[in-house]
Amino acid sequence: MVAAEFRVCHHCHGDLIRSAVRQGRPIRVSDLDRGLYDHSRCPTCGRPPDPGLTYHTGRKNWLIVPAEWGGGYEAVDRFHCPGCGNLFATYRDHCPLCHRWVSRRRPTGVWARSVHMRHAA
Repeated sequence: MVAAEFRVCHHCHGDLIRSAVRQGRPIRVSDLDRGLYDHSRCPTCGRPPDPGLTYHTGRKNWLIVPAEWGGGYEAVDRFHCPGCGNLFATYRDHCPLCHRWVSRRRPTGVWARSVHMRHAA
């Protein structure tokens, strides 16, 4: 099963993200009560993601509609950090949060909200 990519807000959950990096354990989505989003800004605090601070995670069992069927999601590849569990772009050599080098053996496929979609007014 392919997960949908979500962001964990670096402002709302800074302590949790730093703990994941420090302890080398992924953040569990079930531990979050706010600050989880897949749009361009956090719905709780309104801040945009920061590439060096915002945590990315996969959320399974999330209903999505692919862009090819008229929805807002597209399939993308991400590397999964073996240290903190962060998902990040495959053009990077290391995790932007914990700076751990990642083996380029196999990326993880996720559904990400398309940045190219136009929203109807």
